[in-house]
Amino acid sequence: GIGEAEAPEKEESRKGLEWWPRGDVPFTPVHVKVERELADKAQLGTRSSVYVNDTLCPVLDNGAVPLDTKWVDESRCREGGEVPLHFTMLGEFYSERPGYLHLHPPIQEGDVPRLWITDFGMVGSGGVVGIDVSGQKQASVCRAAFPWPNSVEFVEAGLWEGLDKPGMLVADGFLVPGKTKGGVHFVTEPGTDREEVVTLTEGRSKHFYHKAVPCSIDGHEGVLTARARLPLVPWMKGVGELVWLEKPDTLQPTAPWSTPWREIVLAEGPDVMFDVADLDEGDTTVQVFAAEFFARRLTMFSILWDADAGRPRVVQREVLDSQLGQAYSVQVLSLDGPNSHLLVTTHEDTPPEADELGGTASLTRLSSMVNSKPWTYAGAPDALPKVPTASSSQLFT
Repeated sequence: GIGEAEAPEKEESRKGLEWWPRGDVPFTPVHVKVERELADKAQLGTRSSVYVNDTLCPVLDNGAVPLDTKWVDESRCREGGEVPLHFTMLGEFYSERPGYLHLHPPIQEGDVPRLWITDFGMVGSGGVVGIDVSGQKQASVCRAAFPWPNSVEFVEAGLWEGLDKPGMLVADGFLVPGKTKGGVHFVTEPGTDREEVVTLTEGRSKHFYHKAVPCSIDGHEGVLTARARLPLVPWMKGVGELVWLEKPDTLQPTAPWSTPWREIVLAEGPDVMFDVADLDEGDTTVQVFAAEFFARRLTMFSILWDADAGRPRVVQREVLDSQLGQAYSVQVLSLDGPNSHLLVTTHEDTPPEADELGGTASLTRLSSMVNSKPWTYAGAPDALPKVPTASSSQLFT
């Protein structure tokens, strides 16, 4: 934790833990490495070797590590250049096979914000564990056994009509034998005797799911997910789909008798991670930026609610990058204004090309999003779908 007062006592350092992140608090990220073992389970010792941004830093008697002025924003400094910033060790936890990490607000009454960790492996079932990052409460371990749990997503109470308590969506399954029959599950009160799990997807297909998020399209509620299937024939490629799970019009949409939810395939291609953004709040579309692992590309889909058909449909599709290899994750970031950047990861080493302007290496294929000028949404939501070969300049400038 990072505080703005003089290094507090151990008990005081645990107070005032707030739900993170807070958008109104500026911060500068630092890299911290501890080489020696901790003095105990909850505090750094004076004999610990702590490196901050690769610089060895002293550890005070109370376990606090002061931060140098060069690692913080000037706006955080007091008059005279004093920087009353430090960090302390709140605790530690161990996860044998950590997969996905998600920091979520309390999922049940009286609980605390937790870091939810999924773990999986070739043998046995995977697990979902919620860690109290303040170290005050025991870990919350889901009782349900998932074959291969991937990402989890928080769903607040009241988001859907009839949802009287919060929960989380768990995307499940993978391409290895015995794990291919995945699904999208909704879990309430995880880790307690009252834990309930319902599966929103149909269970007859061998699809595996990496992510599922609640989504609203022109006032219509549902869950957006991406799934994949790997054929048994070795020369056939994997197939991905962007799928809309329609929330049923019932008093209890997550009750067992209300499942499975209606599945609507919106597009082929998306198979792993994706991110949803509203690039133009003045229209009724939403945009989905998707990594396509098997197709080895990064794409964007604009989705509109079709009132006549009573379902969402894709009205615009763009291939943003077809040279980045096996794309895996994508996130829309607001660094230079709303939705200004994309953060993309791949499973391949694709060296950046030389920047013709500066002569240094940069991701020129995504330069309008990552390295140079800001980009904006420029498409008409009511237009007919554009041809697959359309250039990204029709969407981004």
